[in-house]
Amino acid sequence: MRFPKQQRRGIILLLSIIALFLLLRWYFTPSPQPITPPQLNLNQADSSQLCTLPGIGPKRAQTILNYRKTWNGFRNLKELTHLYNFNDSVVKVLSRFLVVKDTQPLKKRNLNTIDSITLQRYGLFAPWFAKRLYRYIHKYHPKDIHALWRVYGMDSTKMAILKRYFYYQPKHTFMPIELNSATAQRLMQLPGIGKTLAKRIIKYRYRLGGFVHKSQLKEVYGIDEALYRRIAPWVYVDTNKYPVRKLAVNEATAWQLYRHPYFTKELAYRLVKYRKYYGPFENASDLLKLYGMDSVRWRRLLPYLKIN
Repeated sequence: MRFPKQQRRGIILLLSIIALFLLLRWYFTPSPQPITPPQLNLNQADSSQLCTLPGIGPKRAQTILNYRKTWNGFRNLKELTHLYNFNDSVVKVLSRFLVVKDTQPLKKRNLNTIDSITLQRYGLFAPWFAKRLYRYIHKYHPKDIHALWRVYGMDSTKMAILKRYFYYQPKHTFMPIELNSATAQRLMQLPGIGKTLAKRIIKYRYRLGGFVHKSQLKEVYGIDEALYRRIAPWVYVDTNKYPVRKLAVNEATAWQLYRHPYFTKELAYRLVKYRKYYGPFENASDLLKLYGMDSVRWRRLLPYLKIN
């Protein structure tokens, strides 16, 4: 069916007018604003409100409420990442629906007065780690919070959380340890000293015959300068009450001399050989005549030597 030329022009004009109208309507119509989800105040929302959030069930909601009650509320949304089973991706989703208002200062707790169930309820650690932490504290009674590095499973993240939320105050006053009489269990109460290092200290003490100065701890394998500075204020040596075992220079065999950490095998045999050819030593200064006996080694050995 063909329309006359005049009608075709009219139809084209009409369609052009309709298209122009639709274009102008689209151009001048304001774009719809994005719908912002309602935001809950993390410091006031109750359990039912928290359960409406994505990924938050009754268990996680209760964890948030326990945290809020224990630590005087939240200071910022990042604190959610300190809760067990709340990772960065979960917190990123929740940040669209939560806001933190009415903040209060953080109220720290004494880690030494908290029982195992309460420590788990705080929600900062996995239940297995909270139990292990509690057992360690009440078994070994560490001196400070740094000693908790010895707890199996402890890492830098957990230690940072401990330092942020807790302080550690021993129930009993920590008495300094006398090194020549201390047992392994007593030495393990020192910060940074575990079962292995405690055994090494006792073994080295036996080889020496006793400590004459606490700085000799640095000679024990595994105790560096940093660790020594941590434990030095809590140890002392009393040689009057616990005298050191001395070596009888004119009677000891080469093997007995060599067992002492300050004697080398060669020096021990030279001493015995010297004694055989030149007779017994008359005073300690005669030992300086031995080849290989320098003044530094001689001064270290002097408290352990006995001249008959």
